[in-house]
Amino acid sequence: MLLTSNTKSHIKYGGERVNNYHISYCFMLFSSAAPTIKHDNKYDDTLSVKAGNLVIIEVDITGEPKPKVTWACNGNILSSSADIIIETTHDSSTLNVKRSSAKNAGKYTVTAVNEVGTATDEFAVKVIGM
Repeated sequence: MLLTSNTKSHIKYGGERVNNYHISYCFMLFSSAAPTIKHDNKYDDTLSVKAGNLVIIEVDITGEPKPKVTWACNGNILSSSADIIIETTHDSSTLNVKRSSAKNAGKYTVTAVNEVGTATDEFAVKVIGM
């Protein structure tokens, strides 16, 4: 944005003086960063849960502007429902699957996207006693 004034003030705002006009420049600094996803080491191996138990996967997410976060299971996009709760805050996302069953086993993917980039992380879930 360029601001101009025809005052002859001697106050120093920065900028420059042209033909007795003071021209000030206003800069707004915006930082941006591609998303990152970090998870606890306990998710490095296959997560095994007993059928009927709760599956919880938690990740830390950063990025500026705030990334849009999606979760998928075996390639199918998930959304919150009676058995699935997805909670995303400004710096984390948690997937809760209630009463796990055979349909909840497989590869879970979390994806964070903003205008600067994309980050993805994957988790394997095995349901025991199906």
